[in-house]
Amino acid sequence: MTKFENAKKQVEKRSIDKLNLTLDKIVDINNFVDSEGNNLLHWAVINGNYLACKQLIKMGIDINAKNTESVSPLEFAIQFNEKRIIKFLLNNNAELFNRNGFTILHASAAQGNIDLLKIFINKYSSIDMKDNSGNTPLLWASQEGKIRCIEFLLLIDADVNSIDNHGFSPIYYAICQGNYYLFYLLISYGANTSTICDSESLLHVATAWNRAPIVYYLVKRGIDINLKNKEGLKAIDYAKMYNYKNLEYFLQNKGIVSV
Repeated sequence: MTKFENAKKQVEKRSIDKLNLTLDKIVDINNFVDSEGNNLLHWAVINGNYLACKQLIKMGIDINAKNTESVSPLEFAIQFNEKRIIKFLLNNNAELFNRNGFTILHASAAQGNIDLLKIFINKYSSIDMKDNSGNTPLLWASQEGKIRCIEFLLLIDADVNSIDNHGFSPIYYAICQGNYYLFYLLISYGANTSTICDSESLLHVATAWNRAPIVYYLVKRGIDINLKNKEGLKAIDYAKMYNYKNLEYFLQNKGIVSV
């Protein structure tokens, strides 16, 4: 067993005294990493070992060290929802990570972690900040179907009509997932039903996914049933393509004109 493996074992076993004995023989604790670049603080966080985190930082370990995937101990703490360790790392000047615009707010929303959002929300200028793909925290929560988190974000005025770089919006994801509660929740907060996602209307999307209640709602709200996408297809063409007879009949009798 290598010295690192031995120290890692003491972290996993929560044996602080034995960990101290092992580390007393190490010249530079910051060069003490595994093959993936994780130092002992990474491993202490992964194992939820708060006391080891305290001891390692006291001994001078780099709190902002990144492994070969550019993941810091703080990011691991967020992934594993270690609230006590998160607060401790922040109080000891851990840096807020930003990878291609993807921040702690985005990560917390994607996990549906409202507690973390409450911790970090005041550390950023806007709840609608976008990552490099155009995703806001609300869009991340919508992609992952995190309903309670979405409700929280809407309550604090997150933009219900935010769109990413491809034109996808929260209501688009609600339709794809067949999440009718989320669909009507977003509608109640003013979601735009005339949005276009990659040349397709929400009616195209709802029809392609066979979301009949949403198709009925959108038509009742006056959506353009004759709109064509970039391939020249109308919503009814999807109904025919996938043999959704009820939707085909409904759309046919709402004024679709064949050309």
